[in-house]
Amino acid sequence: MNYLTWQNLNKDLAKFIELFVLPNTLAFALAKIYYEGVELKDSYKIFYNTIRNLFNIIDEDKKVVFKITSQILYVRYGLIFEKTNPIKLKKIN
Repeated sequence: MNYLTWQNLNKDLAKFIELFVLPNTLAFALAKIYYEGVELKDSYKIFYNTIRNLFNIIDEDKKVVFKITSQILYVRYGLIFEKTNPIKLKKIN
């Protein structure tokens, strides 16, 4: 396999992490924290950067990740953001 093929593979993996893995991980962690009654005193930006460091990707679109994370929280966990600084979630009926 030549270098260009590996470069394309790395871009594809980074996009997969950006659009699927990272938002699901963020949503799961936020839902777990909410349902265990833990109060977060950090902003979404700090929380995001902490989780993002686990995957070591660069140049992801933070707005897209936030949008997908919000949708997962809503659909899968029944939660919405009330505030993002500090993070405050609200359960929907």
